[in-house]
Amino acid sequence: MFRRIQGWPLKKIDGTITFGDIGAANKGVYPGFLFLRHLLATVILLHHARILTNGPHDGSTGTVIGAGLATMSDLFASKEMLRPFLYSLVGAFFALSGFLVAGSAMRNRSLKDFLLLRIFRLLPALMMEITLSALILGPLVTTMSLGAYFTDFNFFQYFGNLVGFVQFDLPGVFTHNPFPDRVNESLWTLDSELACYVIIALVMATGLLFNRRWFAITFLAVTTVLVIALSSHVVDLDTRMDLTRFSRWFIVYLFFAGAMFKFFEDMIPASATLFVLCVVAYYVLVMTGVFDIGAGLCLVYATIYVGSRRFDWFDRYCRWDLSYGLYLYGFPISQALIFFLVPNYLPHGTKGVMIVCALSLTLAVIFASASWILVEKPALRLKKMFVHAPAIKYREFVAAQKSGIEAAAADAPSV
Repeated sequence: MFRRIQGWPLKKIDGTITFGDIGAANKGVYPGFLFLRHLLATVILLHHARILTNGPHDGSTGTVIGAGLATMSDLFASKEMLRPFLYSLVGAFFALSGFLVAGSAMRNRSLKDFLLLRIFRLLPALMMEITLSALILGPLVTTMSLGAYFTDFNFFQYFGNLVGFVQFDLPGVFTHNPFPDRVNESLWTLDSELACYVIIALVMATGLLFNRRWFAITFLAVTTVLVIALSSHVVDLDTRMDLTRFSRWFIVYLFFAGAMFKFFEDMIPASATLFVLCVVAYYVLVMTGVFDIGAGLCLVYATIYVGSRRFDWFDRYCRWDLSYGLYLYGFPISQALIFFLVPNYLPHGTKGVMIVCALSLTLAVIFASASWILVEKPALRLKKMFVHAPAIKYREFVAAQKSGIEAAAADAPSV
């Protein structure tokens, strides 16, 4: 038995709810996921705009508490206090994507249909951004002649981003920017995202995806091996790529941690107390660097919790999913603005950063809106011509999920 309460779709009379209860009350669509995707994409865009304006060397020490800053005042005076927050951005994106994509995979009987759904959701917008960067932006700003630009091997290599061969530069493009030779470094996640889809497709093909007990056993075994490997230093394995990003393999792990939360959503309590504890634990663990695996699991819980909340004020004004477009276009737009503004128009210091951030966000919203209307939404309509998985009601899907039986349904797009 349930009753409705402020801020939540429902609440059990005994005072507890689970994420599965929230999903059931919203027909499988968590009410805060749209807001969360846009929040993450926007913050990543603004962070990139700041870094691109100032250049890669922003004065950060790159240390953590465990590495020994001289005094606590050094810690607060530095940018280290923001470090866990920066690590969380892409990590939360992958956790959220794992949660959504796992649900989609479990509701699709056909492996072919599942892969087609992922292609229709992600590839058209990515293809458009890469094409615009290579054929329009590149020729406008390159220091090379157009003949040399279009015949350079790097020009052709740039289209390898479409299939996971990540490349950030185009010939002669942005060579004199404060952050030089980078057209779109947001694409660094492409190979990790492709790895997630390949692995989950293999798990579908073996049937492991449809038995949550054995999936959980496998996930716990992998987690145990990773904890032992990281603590014993048997292999050269690091959870962090640099000062602001988790390693590629670790965000893939967070993707499947998100999938685990999806499989057991009916058993995981949606608790404000647990949320606060997880946020504090995540922050401390990342700052000290003692247990990034545990920090990642705390981050996944906090991400799903925020996604389970209602943000009606946001939903009233935002009906489109612009998050993917914001993520794709933010970096090259910021670089282009800096290219044209820095020589004569952009003031130094904080004022210059604020101008680039404001213009980048405005233009990115325009490009993301165009991407949604002209590319992403039509592509999602086209999927009905190729995907024939029968839809089932959410409650029937949950019943099948609990019994370990595969169920088929329409896809839920993710970032």
